[in-house]
Amino acid sequence: KQWYQRRVRGLSLKEKIFVSFSWIPKATVQAAIGSYALAVATEKQADETVIGYSRTVVTVAVLIILVSAPLGSLLMYFTAPFLLQRVDQHERMSDDLELDSSVGKEK
Repeated sequence: KQWYQRRVRGLSLKEKIFVSFSWIPKATVQAAIGSYALAVATEKQADETVIGYSRTVVTVAVLIILVSAPLGSLLMYFTAPFLLQRVDQHERMSDDLELDSSVGKEK
């Protein structure tokens, strides 16, 4: 929680919106859940109904990946010019150092 708060504290509203778009194409959880359900069902030699359900979970996970990855990528590609601004690398690094040094201090 603190890591997230520290990273978004210095962001503008537009940058926060862009960050939310960037999380859409993350498919690691869907892939892990889908394959894990089928692996457990097969390993425990479950009946065909349970294996059928786990195959459904895998199918849904793959479909979610196929929809969310291109959608998230397109959102990032088309909204970046409107939501983000170019910042000098040196300026950004100094801002990050200031944010890191202020973590844990109350106002």
